[in-house]
Amino acid sequence: RTDDMYCFTAKKWPLGINKGCYYSISLDQEEAKRSKASTLESGAFVGKVRSDKKSLDYTLYDDGTSPDGKDKGGTSVLRHELLHINFSNSL
Repeated sequence: RTDDMYCFTAKKWPLGINKGCYYSISLDQEEAKRSKASTLESGAFVGKVRSDKKSLDYTLYDDGTSPDGKDKGGTSVLRHELLHINFSNSL
C-alpha cells in the first residue's frame, strides 16, 4: 500500500536578468497558485532558497525580513541564513 505524502511546495520567482532567482517554500499545496505578495505573507510560508545568476550558489533563509528590506521600522525579525551550498564547476 502506498499512501500519498505531501512535503512542501516551492515556487520559482525571478529576481532580474543579472540577479538569479529564488524559490519560496510553503507548507500549503495551493501556494503555487497565489500571487507573490500573498505567498510571502501567508501563514504557510516557511522560507526561501535563493540562487545566484549562474546557479552555483544557493542559500536557504527562514521567513524573516531581509536586512535591506522594506521594514525600516525594525518591528520584524530579521531573516536567518540556515544553509549555504556552493557547487564548483569542474568541467
